Amino acid sequence: MRAKLIAILFLIITSNLLRAQVSVSAKTDKDTYLIGDYIRVQLNVTADSTYVLNWPAENSVTDYELISVNPIDTIRINNAYHLSQEFVYSIYDAGNYYLPAITIPYKKFKDTSAYFATSDSVLFTIKSIEVDTTAAIKPIKEVIEVTTKNYTWVYIVCGLILLTGIGFAVYIVFFKDKTKIIRTEKLSKIPIHMLAIQLLKSLEEKKLWQNDNLKGYYSELTEILRGYLEKRFVINALESTSDEILAQLQKVAISQEQKENIRYILELADPVKFAKSKPIPNENILAMQKAYEFVEATKVIELKPEDK
Repeated sequence: MRAKLIAILFLIITSNLLRAQVSVSAKTDKDTYLIGDYIRVQLNVTADSTYVLNWPAENSVTDYELISVNPIDTIRINNAYHLSQEFVYSIYDAGNYYLPAITIPYKKFKDTSAYFATSDSVLFTIKSIEVDTTAAIKPIKEVIEVTTKNYTWVYIVCGLILLTGIGFAVYIVFFKDKTKIIRTEKLSKIPIHMLAIQLLKSLEEKKLWQNDNLKGYYSELTEILRGYLEKRFVINALESTSDEILAQLQKVAISQEQKENIRYILELADPVKFAKSKPIPNENILAMQKAYEFVEATKVIELKPEDK
């Protein structure tokens, strides 16, 4: 009877683990610190790419004194994303402390229910600095004389930097436009869908939203899509509003799913440009994913002579 009960409990626990598609963990870099040391806390979250996560605010993780917060780092793993962020704290009283459990609310795609994933709490110790009261007090050191150094080489380096700057300015004024013309001619020979994919990859590598530059991220993302729409479907996308673009797409022979992808990106980007909203990390990732999907689904496939 006891063995049967253990087997049932094992099946329940295993099934719950298999259903759990969001995992949260938090850890400190050490177990023991001295007063005033930097306590580095690493928050890691792994989630399905279609889930929308509510990432915790910087000051909501714990009440300890916050020193700094690094940008969120994102790694794509098949159909999931791994998000991590480092928080740095400091404590000035000795004792045992706990990093509290961190709860991440999230929602599933096309599901209005709210779900939660929680990390374990972490125990660490703050020790005071031991002072040897039996040691003799050392005398104050005498004043050290400082000799003046010759900084001629510094002036030489500064002069070289100035000349380099002047040379760069001359290049910008007289030669940069010619370089742009040559580069534009080369880019014009690239198929428009490949050019759009290259620009999306370049934007992704800049990690603008991870560095809290949401306006720059969405401005560049929508500019890439508008340029692609104008060249691919011969519509006025660069000078049109989002509503005008969506109205023009109703007359274009593409699937309703792809029209909804463009709608999702534009409706997410417009409030950001006017500082009216701040999307959460998973929405930023999903916007890029939908942009890739739209370009791949609507690209023109050129037939080779032997295929015609």
